[in-house]
Parts: sequence; structure tokens; C-alpha cells
Amino acid sequence: MTIFKNKNSSTWGLSAFIATGFFTGYIPYAPGTLGSLLALFFLYFLMPLTLTIKVLVFLCLLFLGFWSVSSLLSSLQEKDPSYIVIDEICGLWVLLFIEDLSNIELFLAFMIFRILDIFKPGPIGWADRNLTGAMGVMMDDLFAGVFTLLIVGLGQLLLF
Repeated sequence: MTIFKNKNSSTWGLSAFIATGFFTGYIPYAPGTLGSLLALFFLYFLMPLTLTIKVLVFLCLLFLGFWSVSSLLSSLQEKDPSYIVIDEICGLWVLLFIEDLSNIELFLAFMIFRILDIFKPGPIGWADRNLTGAMGVMMDDLFAGVFTLLIVGLGQLLLF
């Protein structure tokens, strides 16, 4: 089954590679969770960097995410295919803006993010239902990331 209109496009390979999280999105079981686990793996190594470096890395990923999703969607028959996981990666990487996350806090943040991404409460669901194109694919997960950041940050303030 061919899902791509123009597989021969010069940008298709790179955009598919990025948008599917190094092709992890093609693993048939829980691609969003697997993409989030990939994000968590890289996040673990990025956390010790300076805030300036983290901002630059996040902005680069965000640019690549919007570009790859936009490029890929132009070749697809689907609105928000589950194998596009760069949105989960970008959403989870919002956590780069919290300093000093322990491994337990990072795991809890992962769980909170997945719950928010699956159930899509409030603005997360609104973005999922009302935005289209790359904006529609990316924004619900970015909102889930921001809410995860707020929940984890508030938890750190109240508990420590």
C-alpha cells in the first residue's frame, strides 16, 4: 500500500526520517509512546547543557519538526498519521526548560505527557480538533509539553 503521492521528491527521505523519529514511528505498536521514549532518551543527555544551548537545540528541533511534517503532509492522504512522531518529540522536549530534573521526575514527566497527549484535555484537544496541517499535528503535543512542564514545575515547588 502506497501512502505517499510523491515518494521521489528530493525532500521526502529526509522529511520522513525526521517526522517519523528516525523511522521509529513505523513500528506498528504504540508509535506515539515509542517516539516519546526516543525523545526521553535524547532529553536525558541534553538536560545537563546550558540553557542557551538547550534553547538553540529546541528551536532547531521545532523548525525541523514543522518543516518535516509540512513536507510529509503534502505527500500524504492522511491528516495526522500516527507514524509521525516528531510532534511527540518536540512536545516532550519542552521539558528542556526545567533545570535539575531527577531521573524519577523525568519518568513522571514522561507519564504525565503521555496521559495528556492521549486524553487531550482542554487546549490540547482544541488544538487537535481545530488546527490543520503541520500546525495541527504539532501544536497539541506542544501544548501537552507546556502543561507537563507546568505540572512538573509546580510539583517541584510544592515538594522540594
